[in-house]
Amino acid sequence: MEVQELELNIFPKIDLGRIRYYGHPSGVGKKVITEAIEFLKNERDLDGDVKRSIERIREIKAVEFTIFIAPLCAHCAKTVRTLLQFAVVNPGIEVNVIDTTQFGELQERLEIVSVPVILVNRKIKITGETKLKELIELAERVDDEEFIYEFIVRMIREGRARELCYTILNIEMDRILPALLREGDFFIRLGVMYLLEIVSEKNDEIARSLCPTIVELIGDGDERVKEDAIMALGKIGGEEELKILEGLLMVENDKFREAITEAIEEIRERIVLVSNRVKVIKR
Repeated sequence: MEVQELELNIFPKIDLGRIRYYGHPSGVGKKVITEAIEFLKNERDLDGDVKRSIERIREIKAVEFTIFIAPLCAHCAKTVRTLLQFAVVNPGIEVNVIDTTQFGELQERLEIVSVPVILVNRKIKITGETKLKELIELAERVDDEEFIYEFIVRMIREGRARELCYTILNIEMDRILPALLREGDFFIRLGVMYLLEIVSEKNDEIARSLCPTIVELIGDGDERVKEDAIMALGKIGGEEELKILEGLLMVENDKFREAITEAIEEIRERIVLVSNRVKVIKR
C-alpha cells in the first residue's frame, strides 16, 4: 500500500536547525521563537517534568514532530514548549511549528478545525493538548504496528474515527486491517467500515490497494470475519472485486447472500457515480 506524502514547501520559514517555524510570528508564535532560541542557547532551564523524563527522551530514535498552532491558542503554547525541549535534549528529534491561520490550503488539506494538531513523522495525527507522557510514547512507538493498532482502536472507542482519516492514508494499513476486522467489538468493526468508506472518498488508489487483503479475509474460517470482509469490499471495491462478489453469490449459502448482494449494489453505485463524474469533467 502506497502512502501519501506531506511536503512542507511553505514560506516564510525561520530555521533554527532542529526547530523550524513557518509563518510570520505573532501571538504564541513570538513566544515560540523566543523560547526556542533561549532553550537552544541553554539560557532557559528545562521544565521539571522534562527533567524527570530526560533519560527516556534521550533514548528516543530519530523522530519529527509537526505541530499546527494559532496565535491565540493557550493550549498550543504549552504543547509547543514541551516539544521544543524534546529537540534540545535529543539531537535526533526535529520540531516543525506551523501557524495554521497563515496556510489555508494546508489547513484545508489536513482538515484542521481546531488546534493544536500534531503529526508524528507526518503519519500519525492527533488533535488537542497532549501531555508529556503521551508525546514520549508517540515518539517511541510511532513505527510500532501494535501501537498504531491500539491508537486506532482507542480513537474509534472515543468517537474520534473521523480524526483518523489522515493517519489511515499515511500508514501501511494493509498490515493492520486484518487485525482490526477480526476485532470482536462490534463498535470497532463499525468504525473500520466508516474509515474504509472515507478512505475510498479521499484516495481511491489507496483504498483499492487494500482490496487484496480484504479478499483474503473472505476465506477466513470465522464466519463473522468473512461477512465483515464482504461488507468492507463493498465500501472500497471496484470492477475486479465486483466480479469476485458476483462469483461468490453463485456458490454461497443464504447466510451470506444478503451481505454479498448489498456489497455488489454498493460497488455498482460507486462505479456509476465515478463514471458520471468523469463525463462531467470531460465536458
